[in-house]
Amino acid sequence: MTAIATEALKFNFAELLHKEIINTTDSNHFYIGIGKSDQYDSASDNTVDPVRVRRDEQEARYNLESIIKVSETAMTFSIPRNNWISGTIYSAYNDNQVGYPTQPYYVITEDQQIYICLANNRNTSGVAQPSTIKPSFATEGVGNHQSFKTADGYIWKYLYELSVVKVAAFLSSNFMPVGVFDSSTASGAAEQDQAKIRKTSVPGQIIGVEVVDPGAGYSSTPTLNFIGNGTGAAGTVTLNGTTVGKIDMNCVVSDSGFGSGYDFARAQLSGGGTPSKPAILRPILGPTKGFGFDARKDLKSSSLMFNAKPAGAQNNNFSITTTGTFGGQSDFRQITLFKNIDYIDSATAGNRVQVTDARANRIVTLTTKPAFVKDEKIIGQTSGTVAHIDHIDSTGGGALQIHYHFNHRSDFRHGTFSGSEVLQGNTSGVFGTVDSDSQPKIANLGAINRFSGDVLYIDNRSRIIRSASQTEDIKIVLTI
Repeated sequence: MTAIATEALKFNFAELLHKEIINTTDSNHFYIGIGKSDQYDSASDNTVDPVRVRRDEQEARYNLESIIKVSETAMTFSIPRNNWISGTIYSAYNDNQVGYPTQPYYVITEDQQIYICLANNRNTSGVAQPSTIKPSFATEGVGNHQSFKTADGYIWKYLYELSVVKVAAFLSSNFMPVGVFDSSTASGAAEQDQAKIRKTSVPGQIIGVEVVDPGAGYSSTPTLNFIGNGTGAAGTVTLNGTTVGKIDMNCVVSDSGFGSGYDFARAQLSGGGTPSKPAILRPILGPTKGFGFDARKDLKSSSLMFNAKPAGAQNNNFSITTTGTFGGQSDFRQITLFKNIDYIDSATAGNRVQVTDARANRIVTLTTKPAFVKDEKIIGQTSGTVAHIDHIDSTGGGALQIHYHFNHRSDFRHGTFSGSEVLQGNTSGVFGTVDSDSQPKIANLGAINRFSGDVLYIDNRSRIIRSASQTEDIKIVLTI
């Protein structure tokens, strides 16, 4: 027996996670991390795809260098981005479509407005034709809550507009944000418009008729009739010779012709002579509560996007490229998403980390300041530990603090460095004596336990080099 998980189930799982993240009263927190300043392989730097195994989760924890907390407003539901391009064929919304069709059924325009295609233009054979007129309710002179038909034969409905803030935070080349707002949650003109559209959505519309079988032997154009529990739906039949070529709903402005209140319906033809084979038709029903009531569901969103923008040194918790004795390039190759990182110290163990940003890799403190450099390996002459330098802190006093990590790369050796042992720099060739080795502490709070919580996401990328003037725009998309 075959079973499926429905679109509604996928959406509900995404919504549960969304509610957990935006809840400001519970103890759940999420963090975007960066790490892995070493090459993927000691001899090359070809990206290695992560695998859904515990070992790769451990690897992500080993590589972790810095974290930045995801604020409750720095995430959103998201959908694949489809730019409106003249000359492109767009699909019409179809209640019989699994997932997303090859030809998109919604678009974003250069005005950052999102429209859903309710009907495309088709020739007498029923073959879809390109869209050549950009959808715009303002250009068409209709209300933003009204469906409208453009001169190229497409019927569109405006769903929402991205605010400047949403564009800056969540619009990417591949994804765009989608949300739902009503009068109690809307802020700003774009969200207030969406709240209006939600309030004026029309439930139970018939937005099209699929010609399952065009039939044969029609001598004149038949009349279309809908039988169901709604009212007002009307369409026009176009023949292709003696068969049904297409059926267009009688909608030019607003929702006239789509009707309302249909939970079920059938389409049948009357007249047309005496066909040798009657056409088989299937009404296409819109969402139960109408288009625009919940754009997330209209556009089949089951993805969440997280955004973080570490700027430069980010309160001295993110490494940047520097020059001088202890200089060198600061870089990362791995982005992670963590849930619920705790402190490790006995006084704060189990308490949730809630700071906006922090360093997460270990620190070995030396008694002097030998000229070690970033991105080199350090080798413990007694412990045998071999690790990679992420960051060097040479400020204050006579000691040198080296932030380091190790992972499963074959030329590393897991471990910590022992007090009084000698370290050697693999590239610089210099030596230094260890004073102590520890997990760095957040002032008055304790040390981060990077082995706590859950690793939800791992993304291995090509090397990204950071500078003091650079702001990373990190976007993570989780799809259920």
